[in-house]
Amino acid sequence: MAKIILRRLLQLIPTLFVVVAFTFIATRLIPGDPVAAMVGDQYDVSKVEEMRASLGLDDPIIVQFWNYLVSICQGDFGTSYYFNQPAIDMIAQRLPNTLLISVIALIIAVIFGVVFGVISARKQNSIVDYVLTVLSLFGVSAPVFWVGIMLVLLFSVTLGWLPSYGMGSIEKDGLIGFISHLVLPCFCLAIIPMGTFTRITRSST
Repeated sequence: MAKIILRRLLQLIPTLFVVVAFTFIATRLIPGDPVAAMVGDQYDVSKVEEMRASLGLDDPIIVQFWNYLVSICQGDFGTSYYFNQPAIDMIAQRLPNTLLISVIALIIAVIFGVVFGVISARKQNSIVDYVLTVLSLFGVSAPVFWVGIMLVLLFSVTLGWLPSYGMGSIEKDGLIGFISHLVLPCFCLAIIPMGTFTRITRSST
């Protein structure tokens, strides 16, 4: 088991490297000058060149990429110039809510996916089976951002049952208010894995 886990972790390294390289290249291909955007209306050539040098943007592209990798390995993700604070602090602030939503979404996906898969297998070739199969195919193929928009339009805008944004807290909103803020994002994230678990469970049983 330990060897399998170690091998999987080692296989993850090339994937992460490709993702990091793609992100680095994509940011360099975006039109416009980020330094000029940061300077804003008070554009001054000498100031722009000074800021570009301080950010290392005048170095060769290979040197920039190497510094980028070294910074990431050291846990330095740079500074958000929009929020004017280190990016790692912003990630740390939002990570607990992200993990909470992800875990709840996974639990929902496993429970409903297994239950729907068992029902679909027991009612094989019936109307129930066909309906659940279509729903699972929809869950697997539907873009999650589109599903999120549709859920907000239906349950927040049209029906007004659930909040469309924000993260509630038990102290301010109470338990019901806190849960109501979790419903839409959790079910939105659960739809794709729910469809996958449904299809796997049906095939297995």
